[in-house]
Amino acid sequence: MTITGISGSIINHATISITVRSPEKLKCGGGEKDDCNIESDAPLSNTNFSGHTIHFTMTGDAGTTGAANVTIAKSTVPDIHRIKVRLDRNELSDSDLTITSDDNNYHVYFKVTFHSPVVVDIDLNPSTTILGLEPTIFYGIVGALGLIIAGVAAVVYRARKRPSKILG
Repeated sequence: MTITGISGSIINHATISITVRSPEKLKCGGGEKDDCNIESDAPLSNTNFSGHTIHFTMTGDAGTTGAANVTIAKSTVPDIHRIKVRLDRNELSDSDLTITSDDNNYHVYFKVTFHSPVVVDIDLNPSTTILGLEPTIFYGIVGALGLIIAGVAAVVYRARKRPSKILG
């Protein structure tokens, strides 16, 4: 597209390119209305949905920014407040996301700054953690500590119950 600017006898032309990208559609659940759409101003690749995670890669020139808007059917998200968006495995803070909704969908919007292709993972149902650990690991540690404490207590108890030998 060429844009022409005229001011009196001065005429300037500028040529710009416009790329229109259609949204990437993914099946994000078991129902027929459980689709997700990924809209981005950057090229997308490796788009897929597995388990409860939307995965895709955004590509752009180093130092430039790109944006993505992911539309997710409400029926596929148990709790929108727990959704996690990771760029190259680094979790975005809530202040770096904009999440809105309509009657049927959530819309998750965020920006990226390119250094190379950026891997995006949107976890729709992340597991809860306790002190940063998966619950099974946390409870395993607590159980092991409980056994150690019980063992030490038993040794101390037995040592105190033994009759002392009288020297004579």
